[in-house]
Amino acid sequence: MAWIPRLRRPSATPATAVAPTEHETGYVKLMIMFGVPLTDPAQDDAVPPGMIVRGDWERIVTMRPDDYGYPWGTLPRLVLLWLAKQARETQSPVIDLGATPQDFIEALGSPDASTGDILWQAQRLFGASITLGDATVHGRKPMTVRLHVAKDFRFWDGERGQVTLAEHLYQSIAEHPAPIDWEAVKGGRLPAMAIDVYAWLNLRIRYHEITAPERISWNRLSELFAHNLPMDAFRPRFEDAVGHVAPLVPEVAVGITDAGATLSRA
Repeated sequence: MAWIPRLRRPSATPATAVAPTEHETGYVKLMIMFGVPLTDPAQDDAVPPGMIVRGDWERIVTMRPDDYGYPWGTLPRLVLLWLAKQARETQSPVIDLGATPQDFIEALGSPDASTGDILWQAQRLFGASITLGDATVHGRKPMTVRLHVAKDFRFWDGERGQVTLAEHLYQSIAEHPAPIDWEAVKGGRLPAMAIDVYAWLNLRIRYHEITAPERISWNRLSELFAHNLPMDAFRPRFEDAVGHVAPLVPEVAVGITDAGATLSRA
């Protein structure tokens, strides 16, 4: 399968040469939590929105699709996490995708997945336009960053596949540890919503001290994680997501009640 390559192919930049972003949180987790839809916005022949807005008063992520549509579901979340892992390990924004599409699929831990599905989702992810608003830095002064996941990319047009991460994204990856365990998520071992909850709990652990039980209503949880799911469909999926993630984040105990969820130090 041949794909039209992007024109620019810059050389690698060591992580030590990247200027600080001064962010308290990594972009990857925010994009996973708030940016990537759970389901296809164009499913059932619906006309997809021109922009999706997710987040809360501290952090807002908007996503606009390219001509191929929105990335959605588990696969783009896996691609983002794998790219972040590779960037940290190689200390380079230039990520090798392997000699063939199958090499890339196996690296994601999904050898049985459809080649077309993974490549279409990667194409959509790399082409999406993302805006991150963050009010958690510099004494909660709001700031905004606009970026793509990929500065440029090439999908096996007679050469090895390659993607160069956007500068802001690479800086964030280089500077901030990611306590998300790749072995726990690769190959689609967690549903999409469970990956979102996993990213959220990791942010809570790292940047919000939990000194007393914190109660979060179902309406608030729905704003954060439900996307377009009605409440009667969202609640069982959220409870299932917590069940998947709880063993992976032992520092936090998540209780589920009729009123919502309670977070406390384990």
